[in-house]
Amino acid sequence: MAVQGPLVILVVDDDPFVRESTATILGALSYDVVDAGSGDDAVALARAGRAIDVALVDFHMPGGLDGLETVRALRQIRPDLPFVLVTGDHAETIRFDGDLAGGVALGKPYRMADLRNTLQRLLAAG
Repeated sequence: MAVQGPLVILVVDDDPFVRESTATILGALSYDVVDAGSGDDAVALARAGRAIDVALVDFHMPGGLDGLETVRALRQIRPDLPFVLVTGDHAETIRFDGDLAGGVALGKPYRMADLRNTLQRLLAAG
């Protein structure tokens, strides 16, 4: 992935506390962050041409698009977009293939090291 400057991570979560704390962690890891409070907002950002290098998307979001629907919609705009699906439900059992190939899951709760390692693994695979 040829990117100038810090990578831009799109954080999509309906919980403002989770978005803020995740943005703080990502900032400490030297990533730039843009956030969205819903899948619909995330898709609107992508459609508007917002630079996004990786999407970090909550699996369970009430109302509107859920995590998988959000990733699929983002992938319609950017088919090669790497993503992390964040879930408290059995992250280790989620498999990504077909239109979701190349994604990874991250279990909640996670620590800074977990997020860093997951992003490094995702980016190394791409």
